[in-house]
Amino acid sequence: MRGGTIGVDAAGARARRGEEDSMNHAPILICYDGSEHARTAIRVAAELLGPTPAIVLDVAPLLTPAERYAVAASAGSAVEFEHAHAEEAVERATEGAEIARAAGFSANHKAVPEVKCVPLCCASSSSGR
Repeated sequence: MRGGTIGVDAAGARARRGEEDSMNHAPILICYDGSEHARTAIRVAAELLGPTPAIVLDVAPLLTPAERYAVAASAGSAVEFEHAHAEEAVERATEGAEIARAAGFSANHKAVPEVKCVPLCCASSSSGR
């Protein structure tokens, strides 16, 4: 370990994977939030994986806590906030895909709205079992 970081031998990692992996064209999923850490992760992943298809995803929050409060305290529309978040998510995903392409991935972008999940343990407990 040098300088407190673990060295990455990208060429060695690709060589160890062998030729059989070159036939796998399934895209990898890259979750991107616009941070410097996310940019660095994309570049490191490209070094490790080499050229491969990728989908860069950003998840748009429905409403932040402050926005929920603003909507509840006024006649404002939550749809306006959600629309703005959706546009920002597309912009971030597009930016991430551009970074991924520059790093060597064959990348497309995707932005989706945040969804609320119900834990399975809670959903099945209502069945009376």
